[in-house]
Amino acid sequence: MVGPRAASWCLVCLAAVRGAGAQEGNSAAAPARPDIELRTKGKQSYRSEDYTAAAAAFEAAVAAVPTDADNHAYLANTLFRLGDFARAEDSFWAAIALKPDEPRYLSNLGSVHVQLKQYDKALEVYAKAIELLPSDGTLQKNYDTTEMLVKVELMLKELDTMEGEYWDLEGFGNGKNYSDKTEVTVRFALERHPEYTTKVIRFLKDAVKKQPKFAIMSHILANTLVYASKGAARGTPDEKKMIADAKLAMSNSINLSYETRARVQEGASGCQHTRTCTLKWNPEVALSPSPRLRGHLHQWR
Repeated sequence: MVGPRAASWCLVCLAAVRGAGAQEGNSAAAPARPDIELRTKGKQSYRSEDYTAAAAAFEAAVAAVPTDADNHAYLANTLFRLGDFARAEDSFWAAIALKPDEPRYLSNLGSVHVQLKQYDKALEVYAKAIELLPSDGTLQKNYDTTEMLVKVELMLKELDTMEGEYWDLEGFGNGKNYSDKTEVTVRFALERHPEYTTKVIRFLKDAVKKQPKFAIMSHILANTLVYASKGAARGTPDEKKMIADAKLAMSNSINLSYETRARVQEGASGCQHTRTCTLKWNPEVALSPSPRLRGHLHQWR
């Protein structure tokens, strides 16, 4: 069986199964088709999450009328739920061959490629789906999320070796190339690969030591520690230690934020423009209201 995370990728599978009801309901006057009853049985099993029975029914429907694209799509969706991604891919391609202008089929095929970590292929079919139906925001979201997964894979490789030019984590840790995109990707990487949490925390602590006046890095460290405390560390002695470290890091971030404002107001370090001085001392955080940071700290007390 495919897990909840994998199942969430098939964003329009269930809609595809439910959507055919009206189409079949209008076919009473048409000659009876041998696959209709099988499809109805398959959809009932699908809705009750008996995917094995649903797959058997849809396979019979495909055998009865192999020229109907929806039969192949229903089977593909069900195979996806069963975690049989190789067969699901074949069935989606069969559906696409019969109905190449259906964006749902392409989108769901992209979901299969994502589960197989074939991100380039996923992006390709998502792009084709968007061309067919550019008004569908879900298709664009699928594309954007998959693009993020590609970046996460690059992030993990750089975390393993601390080498690589795409993210330049060494520069990020030194405060030379801070980017909120890097920060967001680190968090996304931890959500999908919590086994990297210890390595990321160590990296951020080293970064704070290297650039003690870089307030945003203390802020990132605090948020990462709190996130980690809610994971595998919950209920263990590590949880309290992480929260204590998070409080210290956030307090440091708040103090540095105040210090940066003072230096900007005084025109310290030769800064002639507020934004220039802020970027040198404290990107983003110094311009954000300190009460927001104090609110974070208050939540952890």
